[in-house]
Amino acid sequence: EMQGVHSLLSVPMMQGDHCLGFVGFDSVRDYKVYSADEIRLLRLHAQLLVNLRNRQSQEILLKNSLEEKNVLMKEIHHRVKNNLQIVSSLLNIQANTVSDPETRQALMDSQQRIRAMALLHETIYQTNDLSGFSFKEYVESIISYLAEQTARQEQIPIVTDIADIHLEPDRAIPCGLIINELVTNSLRHAFTGRSPGTIWVSLRESGGQVSLTIRDDGVGFQGDDRKKSGSFGLTLVESLARQLKGTLYMDGIDGAVVTVAFSPGRGKE
Repeated sequence: EMQGVHSLLSVPMMQGDHCLGFVGFDSVRDYKVYSADEIRLLRLHAQLLVNLRNRQSQEILLKNSLEEKNVLMKEIHHRVKNNLQIVSSLLNIQANTVSDPETRQALMDSQQRIRAMALLHETIYQTNDLSGFSFKEYVESIISYLAEQTARQEQIPIVTDIADIHLEPDRAIPCGLIINELVTNSLRHAFTGRSPGTIWVSLRESGGQVSLTIRDDGVGFQGDDRKKSGSFGLTLVESLARQLKGTLYMDGIDGAVVTVAFSPGRGKE
């Protein structure tokens, strides 16, 4: 009466057996008899509002679920990193108890490879978006670690040119291990008996292909020398390239150049 309503049509907004509210038409100028089409239109409008509310609720639930999943995944990566660091520490302890230089070096090399894998999980853990972690940051972490482990780090600069592209972890780990092996090999062998030079690490994407190249201006390798320069390391690189379903190119005439070309898609493709 206070609003001067003469005619009123109300339709409940029902979600199952629960009434969320109502929508309605009212007439304040004169009396009105609402048609069947108007009633159907109002019922349709009421259902659309219910659907909209449900969608908003589902979006909130989905967002909360994704946030919980991200927290869980980050925790998993954090724990994997910690476990890998424990294994790395055990190898380091074992290496310090071994008297044979070759055995000790093999253990230290294994420790270094595990550290390269741990760095990936650490990088993923520290990122806000688990689906888009920075591979560039991961590579820079590996390079920094290798430089710290090398006494001649100030004399052998490592120049990086890493495109900010997205790689899934199952592709990033083989790439990181390849970089670890080849940069380590260059630091140890490329400039033996001569003045230090430079190491370059690049990763570019073009035409649907990713190219990872590690190059130095050292002594290079030719023929059997390629195998002698680090047989297990280069065998591992070849295995990792196959894991990426990529193509491996090697040249050792003017310094050592190794390129792995592969698709940026997942390894299951």
